[in-house]
Amino acid sequence: MTKDCLITGCKKQAATYCYHCSQDLCTTHSTEHKEWIQDQLLPIINDANTMHDHFHHCDKDQTMATLQCLTDVREQLDQWRSDCYHHIDSVYDQAQRQLALILEKHNAELTKKTTQNVESLKTIRRELGELLSEGNIAYRQIDKLKKQINEIKRNEQERINDPDIRIITQKLDVEKHVDIIWNVKPVEEELPKQRTTKTASSCIHHFRSYSSTDSDEENRKQRTTKKPYTNKKPIRPSMSTSQKSIDKCRICFMTFPKRMTQNDRIKHLLIVMSEQAIRIASCCLHDPEHVFIQVAQTEHRLKLAQIWSIQPGSNVLEIGCGQGDCTAVLASLVGSLGHVTGIDPGDLSYGAPYTLGQAQEHLKNSQLGAQITFKQTEVQQFLSDNLSMKYDVAVLAHSIWYFASPDILQDILQALKGRVQRVCIAEYALSTTSNNAFPHILSVLAQNTLFLRDPTWTTNIRTLLSPIAISEIIKKIGFHLVTSTILTPAEDLLDGEWETNIVLSNDFLQAVNQKVVHINEQVTVCAIRDAMISAIETLKLQNKKISTMDVWTAVFSVTV
Repeated sequence: MTKDCLITGCKKQAATYCYHCSQDLCTTHSTEHKEWIQDQLLPIINDANTMHDHFHHCDKDQTMATLQCLTDVREQLDQWRSDCYHHIDSVYDQAQRQLALILEKHNAELTKKTTQNVESLKTIRRELGELLSEGNIAYRQIDKLKKQINEIKRNEQERINDPDIRIITQKLDVEKHVDIIWNVKPVEEELPKQRTTKTASSCIHHFRSYSSTDSDEENRKQRTTKKPYTNKKPIRPSMSTSQKSIDKCRICFMTFPKRMTQNDRIKHLLIVMSEQAIRIASCCLHDPEHVFIQVAQTEHRLKLAQIWSIQPGSNVLEIGCGQGDCTAVLASLVGSLGHVTGIDPGDLSYGAPYTLGQAQEHLKNSQLGAQITFKQTEVQQFLSDNLSMKYDVAVLAHSIWYFASPDILQDILQALKGRVQRVCIAEYALSTTSNNAFPHILSVLAQNTLFLRDPTWTTNIRTLLSPIAISEIIKKIGFHLVTSTILTPAEDLLDGEWETNIVLSNDFLQAVNQKVVHINEQVTVCAIRDAMISAIETLKLQNKKISTMDVWTAVFSVTV
């Protein structure tokens, strides 16, 4: 029995039957039906070929990207381990200093008791001599002398007994857990048909570290209450209030607001890297409301010390140490095996808001105090009184301009010859890479000009030696230049602003009118001051602040 083709409009008899579609088809429509079915496979074949091509080409790139991701995470993990070891070393150093103080106190007490016993024994012997010479001895006197002798014996026995010193160890509050979370970026669209390469940025590597007392809820609150980034440098708490745990910012993955630019992110990371400066600055005497000023001064000196390559265990002589801003940095870098001797002949009552004596005493009582010695004397006298002392490094950090004349620098360097291996110097360069620092340069020129006519003027600028002049003096003594660098200070180093405020003050103008007698010299000083004021006004119109001029740093070595 024949059947008709089921295709609408076709009147031909069916020649084949499609079991998949359950249709009777004529020869013509049967061929078209087969072609239609094959067309349904083409998109699938194309997708399969595309995926095959994708895996074939991107496998190597994907592997490299993954390895780079893992390398970055491993570096962060290594840094975490290094920070933990550093924290343990810090606790160990603190315990060492504590033990040294205990032993020092114990020895002082032993000396005191010995002296008391010796004095008591002298008194008893004197009384015995008198009684024997008189021959009139009563039992009451004998009993008294026996008691006194027994008391001395008891004191001596207590003195020679070994001290009971025990070590009580406690668990350190360091991060006990490190979770590595791998989040793959969700696919938002179909895989492209062309070759694509997945980059490391499509994956997020997140270190989450916390102490044993932290909870997930506390961590969540800290993340959700994070303050937005501002251009103003945030003030982080000093390490004195947070020494119990390692700084988590150096371990955790940094997250930033969406609107933060790349430059702002870099600035934020630099702030995080200031942990060392904050820790050292916390040892220095400073106004808690203006801690950022001390941190900026400390960070500047850390950069100088990095250029000088101050090594752990070094014996350093710092000339013109002042209140100890650079002394603290040097003491931190040389560590417990090194030592820093700070020399400054200045009056201990000099300085504001804190005096020289107050600042030095505060630093000596800090955790860095064990490796610091301050001497209030001239360098030449100190070296003459300590002929056997030799040093690895002599440091003059922003102290040369304080000298009353270039001869003082020459005498100091002459005294250092044969006593130090290297001389490290940092002084303002009298140059700038930014127009913002021109007021600073003009202010020091004005101050130095006034000092030449009024030596009683209590200015910081007395001998305005340039880098070239300093180098010539040092080379004449017999040192040779190893390296020199021009460093542009950070914006938060406020020395330029402070120096310009001195020249702007009424005290400065009054001193010029009273001490600079010659009219032409008065005109010169006032002209420099006026030029400085004009430069400041120009910066104000441009909405810019006064900055600090560049700093010249150099390392000199003994000529062999």
